[in-house]
Amino acid sequence: MEKILQYCSEETGYKQQEVETIIGCFLDKISQELSEGHTVDLGACFGIFSVKLRTGALQEGSPRTPKDSRYRVVFREGNHLRQRLKLCGGTAMEQTEMTMVGLLEILAFRSGCMYLSDLQQPRLLPAIQRALCNISPKQFSLWE
Repeated sequence: MEKILQYCSEETGYKQQEVETIIGCFLDKISQELSEGHTVDLGACFGIFSVKLRTGALQEGSPRTPKDSRYRVVFREGNHLRQRLKLCGGTAMEQTEMTMVGLLEILAFRSGCMYLSDLQQPRLLPAIQRALCNISPKQFSLWE
Protein backbone atom coordinates (compact mmCIF):
# COMPACT_ATOMS: atom_id res chain seq x y z
CA MET A 1 0.00 0.00 0.00
CA GLU A 2 2.92 2.30 0.76
CA LYS A 3 4.21 2.10 -2.83
CA ILE A 4 0.77 2.91 -4.22
CA LEU A 5 0.47 5.95 -1.95
CA GLN A 6 3.91 7.18 -2.93
CA TYR A 7 3.25 6.68 -6.64
CA CYS A 8 -0.14 8.45 -6.52
CA SER A 9 1.36 11.27 -4.51
CA GLU A 10 4.13 11.79 -7.06
CA GLU A 11 1.78 11.55 -10.05
CA THR A 12 -0.87 13.94 -8.71
CA GLY A 13 1.28 16.37 -6.75
CA TYR A 14 -0.83 15.94 -3.60
CA LYS A 15 0.72 15.21 -0.24
CA GLN A 16 0.93 11.55 0.68
CA GLN A 17 -1.42 12.06 3.66
CA GLU A 18 -4.09 13.57 1.37
CA VAL A 19 -3.75 10.69 -1.07
CA GLU A 20 -4.00 8.22 1.81
CA THR A 21 -7.23 9.86 2.98
CA ILE A 22 -8.73 9.76 -0.52
CA ILE A 23 -7.77 6.14 -1.15
CA GLY A 24 -8.99 5.20 2.34
CA CYS A 25 -12.39 6.80 1.65
CA PHE A 26 -12.55 5.02 -1.70
CA LEU A 27 -11.79 1.62 -0.18
CA ASP A 28 -14.21 2.22 2.71
CA LYS A 29 -17.01 2.98 0.23
CA ILE A 30 -16.24 -0.20 -1.73
CA SER A 31 -16.30 -2.21 1.52
CA GLN A 32 -19.60 -0.63 2.53
CA GLU A 33 -21.22 -1.37 -0.84
CA LEU A 34 -20.02 -4.99 -0.74
CA SER A 35 -21.22 -5.46 2.84
CA GLU A 36 -24.67 -4.32 1.71
CA GLY A 37 -24.62 -6.95 -1.02
CA HIS A 38 -24.16 -4.56 -3.94
CA THR A 39 -21.89 -5.10 -6.92
CA VAL A 40 -19.06 -2.60 -7.39
CA ASP A 41 -18.18 -2.01 -11.04
CA LEU A 42 -14.86 -0.23 -11.55
CA GLY A 43 -15.21 -0.18 -15.33
CA ALA A 44 -14.01 -2.29 -18.23
CA CYS A 45 -10.44 -1.17 -17.60
CA PHE A 46 -10.34 -2.83 -14.18
CA GLY A 47 -13.21 -5.14 -13.25
CA ILE A 48 -16.17 -5.94 -11.01
CA PHE A 49 -16.36 -6.90 -7.34
CA SER A 50 -19.46 -8.84 -6.35
CA VAL A 51 -20.71 -10.81 -3.36
CA LYS A 52 -21.64 -14.48 -3.77
CA LEU A 53 -23.18 -16.89 -1.31
CA ARG A 54 -21.12 -20.05 -0.96
CA THR A 55 -23.28 -22.81 0.39
CA GLY A 56 -21.68 -25.30 2.70
CA ALA A 57 -24.09 -28.13 1.99
CA LEU A 58 -22.61 -31.44 0.90
CA GLN A 59 -24.24 -34.33 -0.83
CA GLU A 60 -25.91 -36.91 1.34
CA GLY A 61 -23.48 -39.61 2.45
CA SER A 62 -20.38 -37.50 1.86
CA PRO A 63 -17.56 -38.25 4.32
CA ARG A 64 -16.54 -34.60 4.45
CA THR A 65 -17.62 -32.35 7.29
CA PRO A 66 -20.20 -29.83 6.08
CA LYS A 67 -19.20 -26.18 6.38
CA ASP A 68 -21.42 -23.22 7.11
CA SER A 69 -22.72 -21.10 4.27
CA ARG A 70 -20.91 -17.80 3.92
CA TYR A 71 -20.61 -14.81 1.67
CA ARG A 72 -17.46 -14.34 -0.39
CA VAL A 73 -16.21 -11.39 -2.39
CA VAL A 74 -15.51 -12.37 -5.98
CA PHE A 75 -13.49 -10.30 -8.44
CA ARG A 76 -13.93 -10.62 -12.18
CA GLU A 77 -11.34 -8.70 -14.17
CA GLY A 78 -12.42 -6.50 -17.04
CA ASN A 79 -11.44 -7.16 -20.63
CA HIS A 80 -8.74 -4.51 -20.71
CA LEU A 81 -7.10 -5.80 -17.53
CA ARG A 82 -7.30 -9.38 -18.78
CA GLN A 83 -5.67 -8.39 -22.07
CA ARG A 84 -3.01 -6.38 -20.31
CA LEU A 85 -2.15 -9.33 -18.08
CA LYS A 86 -2.08 -11.62 -21.08
CA LEU A 87 0.08 -9.20 -23.06
CA CYS A 88 2.70 -8.67 -20.39
CA GLY A 89 2.69 -12.19 -18.97
CA GLY A 90 1.37 -11.15 -15.57
CA THR A 91 4.05 -8.55 -14.81
CA ALA A 92 3.98 -4.78 -15.11
CA MET A 93 5.32 -3.76 -18.49
CA GLU A 94 7.33 -0.58 -18.73
CA GLN A 95 7.74 1.50 -21.87
CA THR A 96 11.19 0.05 -22.51
CA GLU A 97 9.76 -3.45 -22.41
CA MET A 98 7.05 -2.46 -24.90
CA THR A 99 9.68 -2.47 -27.65
CA MET A 100 10.26 -6.16 -26.96
CA VAL A 101 6.63 -6.90 -27.84
CA GLY A 102 5.62 -6.96 -31.48
CA LEU A 103 3.61 -4.28 -33.21
CA LEU A 104 0.66 -6.60 -33.78
CA GLU A 105 0.41 -7.46 -30.09
CA ILE A 106 0.35 -3.79 -29.15
CA LEU A 107 -2.27 -3.00 -31.81
CA ALA A 108 -4.41 -5.89 -30.63
CA PHE A 109 -4.18 -4.74 -27.02
CA ARG A 110 -4.91 -1.10 -27.74
CA SER A 111 -7.83 -1.83 -30.06
CA GLY A 112 -9.46 -4.21 -27.59
CA CYS A 113 -8.80 -7.51 -29.36
CA MET A 114 -8.45 -10.67 -27.33
CA TYR A 115 -6.48 -12.49 -30.03
CA LEU A 116 -4.23 -11.39 -32.90
CA SER A 117 -6.61 -12.99 -35.38
CA ASP A 118 -9.29 -10.48 -34.27
CA LEU A 119 -7.31 -7.72 -36.00
CA GLN A 120 -8.78 -8.92 -39.32
CA GLN A 121 -12.33 -7.94 -38.35
CA PRO A 122 -13.49 -4.92 -40.39
CA ARG A 123 -15.47 -3.46 -37.46
CA LEU A 124 -12.19 -2.92 -35.56
CA LEU A 125 -10.53 -0.89 -38.32
CA PRO A 126 -11.23 2.55 -36.73
CA ALA A 127 -9.89 1.39 -33.36
CA ILE A 128 -6.79 -0.07 -35.01
CA GLN A 129 -6.20 3.17 -36.93
CA ARG A 130 -6.46 5.21 -33.71
CA ALA A 131 -4.05 2.85 -31.96
CA LEU A 132 -1.61 3.04 -34.87
CA CYS A 133 -1.65 6.86 -34.79
CA ASN A 134 -0.45 6.79 -31.17
CA ILE A 135 2.59 4.62 -31.90
CA SER A 136 5.88 6.27 -32.78
CA PRO A 137 7.27 5.17 -36.17
CA LYS A 138 10.73 4.94 -34.61
CA GLN A 139 9.56 2.38 -32.09
CA PHE A 140 9.38 -0.48 -34.63
CA SER A 141 11.33 -1.54 -37.66
CA LEU A 142 10.05 -1.02 -41.19
CA TRP A 143 9.67 -4.77 -41.53
CA GLU A 144 7.11 -4.87 -38.71
